[in-house]
Amino acid sequence: MIKGFFDRHNLADFKSVIVIGLDVSGFESVLDCKNVIIITAHKKMVELNYKFKLATAFSKIDGSSTRLAFNLFKKLYPDIRPTEHQKLLVVLIDDAVSKTYSLKQSKQLETLYWNSKSFERVFNFYQDFKKGFFQFNDYQLRQIEYFQKKCETIIDSLALYHTMMPIKNKKYSFFATFAEGCFQEVAEHIFNEHNADVVAVVSMEAGKVYFRRSKVCDVKLNNLAKTLCDGDGYEYAASGSLTDKFVEFTKLLKRHKSQI
Repeated sequence: MIKGFFDRHNLADFKSVIVIGLDVSGFESVLDCKNVIIITAHKKMVELNYKFKLATAFSKIDGSSTRLAFNLFKKLYPDIRPTEHQKLLVVLIDDAVSKTYSLKQSKQLETLYWNSKSFERVFNFYQDFKKGFFQFNDYQLRQIEYFQKKCETIIDSLALYHTMMPIKNKKYSFFATFAEGCFQEVAEHIFNEHNADVVAVVSMEAGKVYFRRSKVCDVKLNNLAKTLCDGDGYEYAASGSLTDKFVEFTKLLKRHKSQI
């Protein structure tokens, strides 16, 4: 993703460039410009922080996960006073990022964002909500309804596989399934219905494996993705390729008892 951007653009052409949530190791010298701000939770940033001379790098935004967007806004734009509608948008984003979903619109907003085409996602979100959140228009509501029904159809046809996965001195309830889309919704369903610790959702079309863990699980998914799928990510969410190592690992899985 980062390399593709550099192939098409020169950083000097932008007033500011903000990189959020990406592992930028290997690109330190290219990104080390006065107009660059880097924000990511990747542990490598602890080391990278000392390598940047011109760029501004944050490896942590102070505050709880339920106020991440709010604190990020204050860090980047301390002198800007948001409108009430922009404040509401930040509240909805924080509610979705923290997976609290105390407001109905939070889940709907998340659904709308993640089901946009990846190369248009950020641009479309900015265009639709740059003035803040007012209400969803009819087209957006139809999109949300379509995506929700799509996820319900996928969830209704899931084939579930399970094992107790040993890591160090503990065992974790590990579920795997196949899906083409709705990866987060599929994982949440399995967590809620089967008390899973770790869920792997396999996309055969993309040749990818997406890992998620429950809120009480301490498995470091970035390490698991690296070991099984030559992947990476965060401790709580990661992904990688559908490798021979992962296929070999699946031999430990059996069809879940609820589907026998």
